[in-house]
Amino acid sequence: MRNRFLEVHLNSSSGRIARSFKIPKITFFLLIGILSCIFIFMFVSTIILFSNSQDYQYANISRKEINEHLSSKINQESPNIEINFISPIASEHFYISKEFNNSYHQGVDIISKKGSDVRASAIGSVIYSGNDNTYGKIIILAHKNNFYTFYGHLDTSFVKRHDFITKNELIGLVGETGQATGPHLHFEIWDEWSFKDPLALIESFKKKNLTGKN
Repeated sequence: MRNRFLEVHLNSSSGRIARSFKIPKITFFLLIGILSCIFIFMFVSTIILFSNSQDYQYANISRKEINEHLSSKINQESPNIEINFISPIASEHFYISKEFNNSYHQGVDIISKKGSDVRASAIGSVIYSGNDNTYGKIIILAHKNNFYTFYGHLDTSFVKRHDFITKNELIGLVGETGQATGPHLHFEIWDEWSFKDPLALIESFKKKNLTGKN
């Protein structure tokens, strides 16, 4: 019977108070187990919270941060890497109403009927699907060789972050969210160094260009 208990002795620093009592071994080990579980739970919870906070910060990338990042690299030499982009508007009924200008308009505006299909211009993955103060509901796709495409003023988004997207896959619908005067898609192409002119990279845009730019 003696081995079933642990003897615990407590003494004050002065030695004037002393206590001695027995704890059943099963109770002692149960207490140790509970404390260990609490410690593990707190440790894992801390890891998860930290991970989620980092993910939240990344997921809420702002358009201002994108502009600042690319502006810092604008004078660097961009490598000549080929990638074939297609028009993000599936319908034939669209036209380019505003051209690319690296200073104030880093993409093109594509006029199309509200609710028209918006498709991925190249194979890639979703790095952001959410809202922007200027461009309303947006989607940003990452492609091979550090290329990215940006889709703004969407009425609807059908994708979420981390989704793998195939070329020409339906990702959203044309809308007029954000600061838009009518239904259209604001579309951009950029890489790690600079903004690209979609009119120079997508052949079908040339026939639909009403801006006067060749």
